Amino acid sequence: MNKRWLRLIATLAAPVAFAQSGPTAPPVFDVASIRACQNGGSSAKNSPGRLAVSCFSLRKLIQDAYEIFATGQVDPRNPSFPTMPIEGAPAWLDSESYTIEAVTNAPASVPMMRGPMMRALLEDRFHLSLHRETREVPVYALTQSKAGAKLTPSQPGSCVPITAGEFLTPRKFAPGDPPYCAATPPHRQGDLFIWNVRGIDLDLFCSLIHIDRPVVNRTGLTGLFDIDLKWESENPADGGPGGSLMEAIRAQLGLHLDPATGPREFLVIDHIERPTGN
Repeated sequence: MNKRWLRLIATLAAPVAFAQSGPTAPPVFDVASIRACQNGGSSAKNSPGRLAVSCFSLRKLIQDAYEIFATGQVDPRNPSFPTMPIEGAPAWLDSESYTIEAVTNAPASVPMMRGPMMRALLEDRFHLSLHRETREVPVYALTQSKAGAKLTPSQPGSCVPITAGEFLTPRKFAPGDPPYCAATPPHRQGDLFIWNVRGIDLDLFCSLIHIDRPVVNRTGLTGLFDIDLKWESENPADGGPGGSLMEAIRAQLGLHLDPATGPREFLVIDHIERPTGN
């Protein structure tokens, strides 16, 4: 697996609730510096007890804190992508970015710093308050065809689960070793899209299908599967998968995407300001 996918895997985790319960407050940074970023691409160089993210947009900071790393952990089996739309955001949600450097004296993992501790920092320095809403919206329901699904169950040992320890130090694979059990996105190969995932459940698979509406799993199927898909781009110039992905799912997996309604979660910003000084 190349370094690009390892970096992708290391930054993803399954979406979860961000509300905190119980009397224990999440840890906070001892010292934090926030600076507006004018130029340059985003990057992160984190280590336990030290956070350094460069040129992250406000959207990315919120997605990290309230969805991707919300529990302060990395999902050890199936990382995922941010899926909750953000509403009520200011115009600078994407246009302004920030470099944040922070340290803590208490032991803190990178997911804890990118999640609960970043959440506390946003609420303190950006005066952020938000809530989550669940609404009924148009979706596609993933269902089995009349002939039944054509899915390959994952076999024990066919892929390697991602452990929390590999978040910072991914293992080195030898030729012939099984790959990570990971949900990586499709990639282009000429005019074809190729999508190969290992050790994935259908709920997560649905969350990774990016078309014109969310997809929910109504197949009734449980367990983990290895999924291999190929489909042609409807418009090779823009690289959009379009309806040909839906046809590939039907023909190659024995599954349908039927228009329906279903729940979707939203993050709704009630208040936010540009950050206070360091």
